Amino acid sequence: MKKMSPANIGFELMDRVNKCLGILSLSRTFTNLLMWSHYANNHTGFVIGFDDSHEFFYQETYQGLSSRPNNVNYTSQRSMTCVGDHDYYEKLLCEKSIDWAYEEEVRIFRLFTDETKIAGVDPAGHPVFLVNLPKDALKSIYLGAHTDESLRRKIFAAINKNGLKVELYDMRMSKLRYELEWLSVVQD
Repeated sequence: MKKMSPANIGFELMDRVNKCLGILSLSRTFTNLLMWSHYANNHTGFVIGFDDSHEFFYQETYQGLSSRPNNVNYTSQRSMTCVGDHDYYEKLLCEKSIDWAYEEEVRIFRLFTDETKIAGVDPAGHPVFLVNLPKDALKSIYLGAHTDESLRRKIFAAINKNGLKVELYDMRMSKLRYELEWLSVVQD
C-alpha cells in the first residue's frame, strides 16, 4: 500500500464506505433556528418527526446483531483509532467538530443491498439512496414559519393520500424570545 497522509486515508476510507453503507442523519431537535435556516430552506420547508422507539430504527444487521441509532460525538480534537478498538466504528463514523453540536445529530447505518436504488444525486454530485419507511414510524410534521400555501396543500394531500396518522404543527417565531413555538394544525 502506498504511503498516504492521515487525511488522504480518511478520504479513501470514506469513498469506500459511501459505496456500500447508507447513513440516515437525523436530529433530536426540531426547534433549532439554525437547523430551520440551513436544512429547511430558511423556514420555508418542513420537518418530519419520527417515533424513535419504532423497530425500523433497530433492525438486525447482516451479522444478526441489533443495529441502533448512534449519537454523534462532538469534539474539538480528531480521534485516533485502529480497527479492532472497541469504539473504532463510532470514532470513524459518528464524530464531528464541536461547531456542529447544535444539530444534536443521530446516525443510522444500513448496508446497501442489490435492491438498493439510486434516487438521484445531491448538489455535490453524490448519489442519494432512498429507503421505504413504515407509515407508523412517522409521528409528526412541523411546517416552517415561512412555508407557503402551495407546499402546505401538497403536504396535506400526501398525508391524506397515504393514510398517515401524524400530528401536524405550524412553527412560529416567538414574539418575545429568539426561539420557535409550535401550534397544532387541524386539517380541513
